[in-house]
Amino acid sequence: MSAEVPTPTDALAPPAPVPACNYCRKGHTACDMRGRPPRRTPLPLDDQQQQKERNAKPLRTAAAAKPPQPQPPPVDAAAQEEPAGGQQALMAQVVELQAAEIRQLREANAELELRLALRKESHRAAARQVAKLEHHLLRSEQAAAALRAQIEHEHEHQRRKRRKIADVVGSPAQQQPGAEANADVSPSSVRSFASSPPPPLPPTTYGGGVLGEARSLMPFLRDYDIRSSLAVVDFSYPVCAFKCSSTDATPPAMIYANAAFCSLTNFSLDQLLGTPFQFSFVVNVHQYKQAVTLTTNRPPLHVTDVYRYHSLLRSSYGPLLRVSQNVQFFCNEAGNMRYSLHCILDWEEGSLEETEEPGRWIPFSNIEPKRMEKGEGVQREAVGAALQELRTHAEHKDDKATYFAEQEGALALLVSFVDSETSSIPIIDGALSCLWNLASTVELARASCRHGTLEVVIEQLQSSNLDVVNSALGCLTSYLELGIVSPKSGGVGGGGWWLAAELGIGKIFVGLLHRFETLNDDAEVEIFMNCVLTLMFHPKVRKQMASSEVVESVIKVMEAYSSAFPEVRFLCIGTLAFLALDSALATCDVLHIIGQYTDEMDPQAIAKESDECGTVWTFIRPFFELMSSTHATIRRLCGLIYASFALTSAHQDQFKREALVSELLAVRWSTGDARLAAYLDCALAAQGPALRGGVDAPSLVQLCAYRIQPKTTNDDQRDDHRAIIISFINTGWCPRNSKNGSP
Repeated sequence: MSAEVPTPTDALAPPAPVPACNYCRKGHTACDMRGRPPRRTPLPLDDQQQQKERNAKPLRTAAAAKPPQPQPPPVDAAAQEEPAGGQQALMAQVVELQAAEIRQLREANAELELRLALRKESHRAAARQVAKLEHHLLRSEQAAAALRAQIEHEHEHQRRKRRKIADVVGSPAQQQPGAEANADVSPSSVRSFASSPPPPLPPTTYGGGVLGEARSLMPFLRDYDIRSSLAVVDFSYPVCAFKCSSTDATPPAMIYANAAFCSLTNFSLDQLLGTPFQFSFVVNVHQYKQAVTLTTNRPPLHVTDVYRYHSLLRSSYGPLLRVSQNVQFFCNEAGNMRYSLHCILDWEEGSLEETEEPGRWIPFSNIEPKRMEKGEGVQREAVGAALQELRTHAEHKDDKATYFAEQEGALALLVSFVDSETSSIPIIDGALSCLWNLASTVELARASCRHGTLEVVIEQLQSSNLDVVNSALGCLTSYLELGIVSPKSGGVGGGGWWLAAELGIGKIFVGLLHRFETLNDDAEVEIFMNCVLTLMFHPKVRKQMASSEVVESVIKVMEAYSSAFPEVRFLCIGTLAFLALDSALATCDVLHIIGQYTDEMDPQAIAKESDECGTVWTFIRPFFELMSSTHATIRRLCGLIYASFALTSAHQDQFKREALVSELLAVRWSTGDARLAAYLDCALAAQGPALRGGVDAPSLVQLCAYRIQPKTTNDDQRDDHRAIIISFINTGWCPRNSKNGSP
């Protein structure tokens, strides 16, 4: 306790050494016997408190000491004096640059999004097109596979039939049931009719080709001088022949049938030979009546033309077949029907009509109650020769009007021939041909319309003879074109259109469309589609034909004939465009077909095709109705049509005569479609010299070079436009306002 208390200055100095203990050798003064250091004598309370304070003071001093802190760099005095406004301007400039960059990024992002959306839409359209093509490819492959299987099956079936026929015909003991009824036909002749050799074996006698083969298979043809075409197209088609008996009550009997006919009817040859006509075919009273007229009181050994009939054929497996067949008749020495030759071209499942009676034969006397005498037949031949003379004179354009104007009652005679129930097919066809030629002259066509031409022509559209139908189509096209003329110009005032619409001509043509889908004559299809497009000019008739089935039929006709006959494609495209004026029929497929045509064709090519085909439209204003369509594709087609008309010499004068220039100018100034404007520029450019007529005024080419802009700021340009328009008005080409004389 006698140790000296350290002062604050000596607090951090090391303590003084303490002598070691004798027992533990530690820094103690002394230890007890157990080696424990001795206890210190407790200090007084005041001394204890002071000792605690002295021990705690160095600790507080060490805790209060702070570590060294980094010093900030020295600040320039000039920087401290810089005003705060410069920093704000710099920050504003940085923010503005960042905002501009953000705007650019947003615009680029929007453009990328738009391009992505367009690319996705294009991808979806391509995917749909690919799916559609794959679907069509699959259907085509399936149809091709089915067709190959059917052909193989038919070939195998024909081979079996030929083997069976060879077995039957090779047996001399077998005779046919109808051999007794045909006494003048020997059994060997019947076997010759029945034996149909395989197709690879060509005929060895009686000439070559189908006629030589027919004469070798059917010996009765050797007695006839066949100068015209034969009903048989090819012996791969079903072919049969009948022989008439000498009495009316006995029906004709079958004397020949080839393997294809046996396969079609599913009857064997021995079941068919000798059977009556009503066993295989259903008698059609209307067709039967025509056949009787064609084959009564004719020249000896007369051979008729080939006629197309749609008849019902019986088969052993149940359903009736509606067949389209070529029929040709052969007369005997007395000029009456002796043989008939049938070649079936197409067939489908059919049903009975009103004039058809199955299983019943109608004698000639019931069809023709009063048999024509020999003199009446000669008179009919004279009438046919007179019609031929009329048609010959009508084909000469120079004296056509003069010739027919001198014929008293010629028009009424022609109409009576067409409307008569006793007229034969050649006479009806000849009379319609004459009426067709008459329709090219407005005066004579108007006169013939007063005799009821349109009614009888529309009635003949339902004829079973295709030649008569084609002649009726030609007449109808010409007369309907004349129906467009307004009453002020001296035309028929649309009466033909009204009558045609009332007679339901649209429904008749819907049925004819299916008939012309598979026709193999391009010229006849062109006549038909020309008439269809002419019918589209009238809204009421167009409404009768407005259906998706008609659109599909027109597309089928176009796909079948457009490659070989380009004019048919133009007619089909025009028909589709008029049908698409109905919003329900303006489908994507129709618009795509029309757009593809406008992309591929140019006015010069269409004008060249029209000149080569000799196509001349009596009136071209009806096409302007296409300009009212809401679809740009159809309006472009209208411009393309008028551009091609303007380049055709036969149609150039019609623009001025039908007052189409002002209409085309109005469309040209108001349209924003560059392609339509180019078509109209082409049309107006071709009309410039004809409209100027020697007047010192700017041509339409110069006028159309200006795009009128009402809000232009250039006074000189506005004055140039005004000067051109005023000079154009002064020439009389543009109508003035009736009140103040302004355009």
